[in-house]
Amino acid sequence: MKKSFGIGLVLGCLGFVMMACNYAEIESTNLTAQGMRSYNAGSTTQAVAAFQSAIMKNPNNDQALYRLAQIELSRKDYSEAKNHIETCISLRPDVAQYWYMLGKAQYEEALELFVDGLQGSQRDKLFEQCAKSFGQAVELDPAYAEAHLRRARCYLASGDFEKAVLSFEASIRQNPRLRTSGPNGTAVAFKELGILYANYGFYDKAIMVFTSGIIENPGDVELETEFANVYQDMGKYTEASVHFEAAYNANEERKGKAEFVLPAMFGAGVAHYQLAKQAYKEKQQRVSNDEYAKAVSWFKKFNQWATGAELKAQREAATAYVNELDKMLKNIDLTDEEE
Repeated sequence: MKKSFGIGLVLGCLGFVMMACNYAEIESTNLTAQGMRSYNAGSTTQAVAAFQSAIMKNPNNDQALYRLAQIELSRKDYSEAKNHIETCISLRPDVAQYWYMLGKAQYEEALELFVDGLQGSQRDKLFEQCAKSFGQAVELDPAYAEAHLRRARCYLASGDFEKAVLSFEASIRQNPRLRTSGPNGTAVAFKELGILYANYGFYDKAIMVFTSGIIENPGDVELETEFANVYQDMGKYTEASVHFEAAYNANEERKGKAEFVLPAMFGAGVAHYQLAKQAYKEKQQRVSNDEYAKAVSWFKKFNQWATGAELKAQREAATAYVNELDKMLKNIDLTDEEE
C-alpha cells in the first residue's frame, strides 16, 4: 500500500513538472509571436525584449534564437548573431535557412574587416567558413538559389574563380529570375557572373551570360547597362549604344526614376561620341554629324539629371565631351565651306 502511494506521488510530480515545461514552451512560443508583431511594426527594441524573454522561458526555442540573430546581424553585432545561430544549428542542423544565416553573418563580418583595412588570416578564415556554411545550406536544399549565390561571393572573395563560377551557374540554374529587391531589381546572379567574366577579360563568356540573362529577364535595366559596358570595353560602340539605349527605354516603360539610368545615359553619350570620332576620321561627314547630335543629346540629358557632388566629375566630363564635339563639328563645317 505504501509502495503504491509512493509510485503515485512520483508520477504525480512528474506530471506536474511536464505541465510546467509545456506551459513554459507555450509561453515562449507566444512571446516569439509577440516579438514578431513588434518587429513588423518597427519596434525593434520591444522585439528584442520579447525574443530574449522567449529564450529564457525555453532555451531550445530555435525560432526566437533565429529572429534575435537577424536583428543582431542588422546591428552588426556579429559575435552575438553567430552565437545564437550556432545554437539554432545545434538544435536543428537540418534547417538550411539556419546555415544560410550563419554564412551571411560570417561573410558580412569578413567584409567589415576588409573595409576597415584589417588584412590577414581572420578575414580569410571567415570567407572560408561562409563558403562552408552556404555549402551546408545547399546540401540540405539544392534548390536554394540565394545560398548558391552567396557561396559564389565567398569563393570570389577567397580568390577561387572556378568555384565562384560554378556556384553562380548553380544559382542561375535553380532560379534564373532571382532578383534583388526594390523597384529596379536586377537578375543578380547573371549580373555578377557577367561582370566577373568581363573583369577577367573573358568577353565572349560575358556576352553569353548577359544574353541569356536578358532573355530570361527582359527589360532588366542593370543587365542591359552592364552588357553595354562589356561592348564599350571591347570597342564595339554600336552594340554598346544599342544596349545603353535599351536600358534607358526599359526604365522609361516602367516609369522608373531617372537616377536608375544615369550610367546608361552617360554610357550612351560616350558610345555615340566614339562613333562620331570614327566617322570623322573616315571622312563620313553625314554619319559624324548624326552621331554628334546623339552624343550631345545624351550628355545634356545626363547633366540635366545628374545632381549632387558625387557626380560632379562625370558632369564635367560630359561637358568636356560636348565641347570637343563642338570643335569637331566646326572643323567639319569649315571643310564643307572650302569644298
